[in-house]
Amino acid sequence: MLCGSINEQRMRELLHEHRAFKIMASLRLVTETMENALDPYFYLAPHEYEKSMKEFFPGQRAEAAGLIDLLRPTFDGYWKQHGHEFP
Repeated sequence: MLCGSINEQRMRELLHEHRAFKIMASLRLVTETMENALDPYFYLAPHEYEKSMKEFFPGQRAEAAGLIDLLRPTFDGYWKQHGHEFP
């Protein structure tokens, strides 16, 4: 092995940490985008969202809500699959 051997318990711990990170990272993206939707000048101005969404995600709503529509299913999927591990 490249990183040496690890036992089964350590592997479970690492997977648990990895899943927690994926859930937290996806939730952070959603909440920061929602904050921007509530305060349009928090990070990007509305015209910047519109331009970016049209260029990178054609067919989506050209606003922060369109980006939330793209990000939310990722968080929901991670939470549905692994949320029970984090009471």
